Amino acid sequence: MLSKFLRPQSIAVIGASQELTKIRGRMLRMLIDSGYAGRIFPINPSHREIQGIAAYPDVAALPEPADLALVATPAESVCAVLEDCAAAGILGAIVFTAGAVDGSVAEQQLVAGIADVVRRTGMRVLGPNCEGFLNVHDNVSANFSPSINHGLKRDAGRSGQRPISIVAQSGAVGFGLYTRLQHQGLPVRYLVTTGNEAGLDCLDFVEHILREGGSGPILIFIEGFKDPRRFAAIATLAADQGVPLVISKAGNSVAGKRAAASHTAHMTGAATAYEAMFRRYGVVSVADSDQMMIAAAALAGLPLAQGKRVAVISTSGGTGVWLADVCSAHGLEFPVPDAALRARLAEVVPAIGGIANPIDMSARVIEGRGALLAAVLQVMHEAHFVDAVIVAMSLSAKDRIREMSPALEGFLKSSALPLIVHSTAHATEDNLAALAEIGGLCFSMPDSAYAIAVSSDYASFLRQWGSRGEQRATVVDPALSPRACAELLARGDVAAVLRAYEIPMPPESLASSVADAVAAATFMAYPVAVKIASVDVPHKTDAGAVVLNVSDAAGVERAYLQVLANVGRAVPEARIAGMQIQKMMPAGIEMIVGITRDEDFGPLLMVGFGGVLIEVLRDVAFAPVPVSVEQAEDLIGSLKAFPILKGLRGAPPADVRALAQLVHKVSCLAAEQADLIGQIDLNPVFVYPQGVCAVDYLVLGRASGTSSHPIHGTGTDRGEP
Repeated sequence: MLSKFLRPQSIAVIGASQELTKIRGRMLRMLIDSGYAGRIFPINPSHREIQGIAAYPDVAALPEPADLALVATPAESVCAVLEDCAAAGILGAIVFTAGAVDGSVAEQQLVAGIADVVRRTGMRVLGPNCEGFLNVHDNVSANFSPSINHGLKRDAGRSGQRPISIVAQSGAVGFGLYTRLQHQGLPVRYLVTTGNEAGLDCLDFVEHILREGGSGPILIFIEGFKDPRRFAAIATLAADQGVPLVISKAGNSVAGKRAAASHTAHMTGAATAYEAMFRRYGVVSVADSDQMMIAAAALAGLPLAQGKRVAVISTSGGTGVWLADVCSAHGLEFPVPDAALRARLAEVVPAIGGIANPIDMSARVIEGRGALLAAVLQVMHEAHFVDAVIVAMSLSAKDRIREMSPALEGFLKSSALPLIVHSTAHATEDNLAALAEIGGLCFSMPDSAYAIAVSSDYASFLRQWGSRGEQRATVVDPALSPRACAELLARGDVAAVLRAYEIPMPPESLASSVADAVAAATFMAYPVAVKIASVDVPHKTDAGAVVLNVSDAAGVERAYLQVLANVGRAVPEARIAGMQIQKMMPAGIEMIVGITRDEDFGPLLMVGFGGVLIEVLRDVAFAPVPVSVEQAEDLIGSLKAFPILKGLRGAPPADVRALAQLVHKVSCLAAEQADLIGQIDLNPVFVYPQGVCAVDYLVLGRASGTSSHPIHGTGTDRGEP
């Protein structure tokens, strides 16, 4: 926990200055102006008093060890300052100093030096190159940001509303988000900027906020996690508490450097693993600051929309239709009132209006100080007609919402229906503030739709999370011990590994001669495929190393010799274990199931539409392993071409459940044998009306570390009929 760091009882300002134009001067002034109630110790050997507070020559002269030190000294002195702090018993520090001064100290040298001090002393250090933090509740303004106005009320928001926190690797982004939340009247608990993360990182603070309890949405801006393996446990904690993590990941990570021996690895981009992890744990992934603000406002300021059904109530038929078009483009639904609901609405909606959806109340929506609008809302709520409401009216007239508040507030307090107002004209500040006070928000047309979609998606995630054992599959009894798996892979017997995990595969046999090949083909019955068995020929079609639909013994002999000759020309150095004879399977819908290894998060599963068009269609979805059968079904259902599996133009539906079970088993293999398996491709996997079959497979072993190398085995490639 970081309670003492974020709620220090005393703070030392190293090198404190009288000059407010200097960072060291502004830091001290920020503490004073924020109303900080703790003890402040300016440190400067040249002054006995700074900004009206008694100063000390060094940290050793302090009457007691401070809980936190603020450090903005030149880069070359930072590590020495931290050593002095540790010697004086100060075990928390924020380093504002950037990575270099006049080019004399490289950023990586400063980070490495601070990290070394942290390892040796146990200090908790934030930074370097950060803007510090703001603890709103306790008035701790440990930063120098000019965007903080301590004259403004910073804890605005409705009673009982859980406060938002911001954790950002960028100081400018973090404080920029804070000012925007402040402008919207949304309560903030913490704002933390982490900079270069030589010591503490963003996940340290996210975990602390969650364990402290009572948190609203946590907004996170990152370029990448310092220790990605911690994310799953922290995201699980957030999901268990129902705390939305709203994350924007910017830039490319080192995870984008991958082997491309398998289709699965080739489909994986720099952000793929992060996106898969975000999806697994219900993270609201946003593309920019505008989306982050809308998501934050919706998730913190409104009840969750329990579905995608929306009603639009407007003063104008045209505006209502326009909103309906925009919302529909975001996947929201517009149910049509049934006869009973139409009859009830007709009792309260003016005759000049319309009672379809959108509902046109004309200008009378504002009559009766909101009583008529409240009556319509109550009717829809009692009928369980929709999951969210958008009211389109002008908020340009001063005090319009204030006048309507008594009528609307009662409805909003008694229902869990999120209410968004779209102002058809420029909204005045008093109307926006009054709307937030009673539990509504005002957005543009597209932002209204986005807010409801985000809210609905997060509510759906929480329902699934609670009903499916935290949305996690667990490995209990491995199908193979790591030793047995390693022995099979060392022999190149990949098929045995896959069969141990009950992966459905065609009958096949490894032949070391033409006679063995003919015997195997005769035993399993024609037609068969003849393929090279070599770890050095992962893509056999390209090397002419596969012959399909061989129908008799003479054909097997010709194919055997032809494949050997082709491989000899294409890959003369290839190590050949023999010839794979495989029973040809009937055609089915072609899918791909694979595993690649992400440098940040470990094994990553892929499922998508496969065959030779995999790299053209790129209709794939990823997830961390393992996945349950239910999670696999959700992943398959997220594919754009999923309707093909449901059956098109009279075709029977495919066995999606069997495909999901195969995906689950592959994920268990990857999770249980994570130290041995680098990459897996099952392509194609034929999906039938009943059952599935992995026709081709490629398995690459993991030699060491996090890199994948083709050290063992493959049996087939492109074995479709």
